[in-house]
Amino acid sequence: MSQRIPDPVPGALLKDILDEMNISQAELARRTGITASHVTAIIKGRQGINAEVSLRLGRFFGQSDTFWLNIQHEYDLRKARDEKGPQIDKEVLPLAY
Repeated sequence: MSQRIPDPVPGALLKDILDEMNISQAELARRTGITASHVTAIIKGRQGINAEVSLRLGRFFGQSDTFWLNIQHEYDLRKARDEKGPQIDKEVLPLAY
């Protein structure tokens, strides 16, 4: 069975956007009120994007409030499905109608 390439963390998308727009992480931090260390942690995949960060990034980039939060939630769900899906399939008996 072939190995699937891991999904990139949401911070990878953020880094790509910053690179494309020629915006530094420090500038993003200054203009959004997100600490520089938090921005770095998101980009390196050490921290996820929470509701407040999603609001701040959405405002900065002119996106919806939920744009970044949805990306994070989708990533979290794929990761959980990959890591725990088979176990959950064995342990949970679906409700029969």
